[in-house]
Amino acid sequence: MKIGYQEQLVIIVVGILLIFTGLWALSSRKGLYVFGTISIIAIILVVLHFVTKGKEHVVKLLPDEKVLIEEEGVKANIRYFNKSELAPDCKVTLTNLRIVVGKRILFSTQYQDSFYFYFSEKNDELPTPAISLKGTSYMTSLKDIKVKSRKEKSFIYFEPESHLTGMKYIELNVNDASKFAEMLKSQ
Repeated sequence: MKIGYQEQLVIIVVGILLIFTGLWALSSRKGLYVFGTISIIAIILVVLHFVTKGKEHVVKLLPDEKVLIEEEGVKANIRYFNKSELAPDCKVTLTNLRIVVGKRILFSTQYQDSFYFYFSEKNDELPTPAISLKGTSYMTSLKDIKVKSRKEKSFIYFEPESHLTGMKYIELNVNDASKFAEMLKSQ
């Protein structure tokens, strides 16, 4: 199992809560109830981890869709109108119809699809619903996808045409940005 920053943060926060509420539980009845509640939540999280441990999360391909490149461990920088999000460990799947960005599941080595970027040249409209529990869909143009560089490191940059959740742009730090761009242009 891969223990990353998010997992360490969850373990530390739950541990601190259990220590403080455990000390509080020694002196009051109310503290005992809070300690019991946090303990039950921690047990439920552990059980859910073991229940979902064996599930495979794969990109469900559309009809006539082919995977061109798939890369794990990609850092994604997502900028919204009012905030930024840094996803340090993502899986990027480039197909002939779209780009799928999956974020790593907490306490797992699997990735859950989070963003679908459909190419407007190959898709007339977004699938419905555009926003769901499985991820958010956006339209983007192949012409708008660029290779940029910062501090001698190249990355893929694009702005979605549709701003359903207020996303301004996304940067994908793939290993070989020029190869990724070539695969896009060969569409």
